[in-house]
Amino acid sequence: MDTILHRLRGKLEVDTEFGSFLGDTRIRLLEAIDQHGSISQAAKAVPISYKAAWDAVDAMNNLADQPLVVRS
Repeated sequence: MDTILHRLRGKLEVDTEFGSFLGDTRIRLLEAIDQHGSISQAAKAVPISYKAAWDAVDAMNNLADQPLVVRS
C-alpha cells in the first residue's frame, strides 16, 4: 500500500484598525531577534534591511499593549 503524505500550510496575519500588526515576515523577525539578540543580525537572517527591521519593530511596539522588543 502506498503512503500518501499530506501537509497543511497557511499564513497567519494579525491586523488592527491602525494597520498590519503581525505577519509572516514580522514573526520570523521576532524569532530571529530572540535567537540572535540583535536586530541587525536578525535583519540579515530574515533577510530584510536593517531599516525595515527597525520600522517593523517600532510599528509592533506602538501597536502592542507592551513593547515586544525592548532596546537595551
